[in-house]
Amino acid sequence: MFYAEKKGHLPGATKLGECSAPDTTSLQWDPRGETFVTATTYPRLTVGNGYKIWHYTGALMHKRVCAEKENLLSISWQPGTYPKSDLSKTAPKSIEDGTPKATGAYRPPGARNRPSTFTLHEHEKPHRPGQTLDAAPSKQAIKQKEKREARKARKADERTGDTSPTPPTTTPRAPFVSTGDPEKDKKIKNLNKKLSDIDKLKQQKAAGKQLELNQLAKIDNEAALLQELAQLKL
Repeated sequence: MFYAEKKGHLPGATKLGECSAPDTTSLQWDPRGETFVTATTYPRLTVGNGYKIWHYTGALMHKRVCAEKENLLSISWQPGTYPKSDLSKTAPKSIEDGTPKATGAYRPPGARNRPSTFTLHEHEKPHRPGQTLDAAPSKQAIKQKEKREARKARKADERTGDTSPTPPTTTPRAPFVSTGDPEKDKKIKNLNKKLSDIDKLKQQKAAGKQLELNQLAKIDNEAALLQELAQLKL
């Protein structure tokens, strides 16, 4: 709403006009103070970008809506010298706005046509606005509960002691002895390296580490490698 001051204070002001411009992110009066522009700009809003020019009486004089995938970054009056003139007391003919009126709170395009959920606190379950929930515990109560559970866990560990499994000791491999055949020696060294890697994987598995499928396959292949190694040493 726009008012003209009368007798120097608002209670005696006269209403000049009013307008409705939903989703406005920018408003600027022209240097003469007779018209103003409202705009919906990017990135504050990603849809409905465009601008409208209004007369101070609230009459819509001009509008432009951006096309799909077109964004309006900013808008301002062209700089320059504007001649002073008396304000027109007659409202110009207003054009049709055509902007659909909002029927509720603004929702991003990706969240439209979906059931809305709302949580004010992280310990609350998602719920629709207006839905009644049971009284949620306070942050202080949640912290106290976490401390009690931590104390119980520490006491349980002290009673049971360290029950983590001890990694099994691996069978020591026989030291390398040359067969006199360079080709066989090369294969034996390669097999010993694979068996050493398998020993490390078995220790990791015993310690509770989750192995990948290819690592488990290497462990399963240990017997075949040992048999091949024994044949090479004959």
